[in-house]
Amino acid sequence: LGIIPNLNYQEISVKLFPGDRIFIITDGFLEARNPDSKILNTDGFANLLRQVCKKNLSLEDSIQSILDSVDEHSSG
Repeated sequence: LGIIPNLNYQEISVKLFPGDRIFIITDGFLEARNPDSKILNTDGFANLLRQVCKKNLSLEDSIQSILDSVDEHSSG
């Protein structure tokens, strides 16, 4: 990270609790295009992530569900 020199980042603190999860993704998720060339974008990925989190899946199943959902978006 930090590929843009002299870029200022905002520092924030977040309190995490047992069972909380942090998902770190690449821009490839956000830029996934469907057959109509519509990108998933930040809002679309946030909605997808909310739906996955509501399922109360294991970490491994959550990751697979995210991957499957992005694949579904990409294939239409």
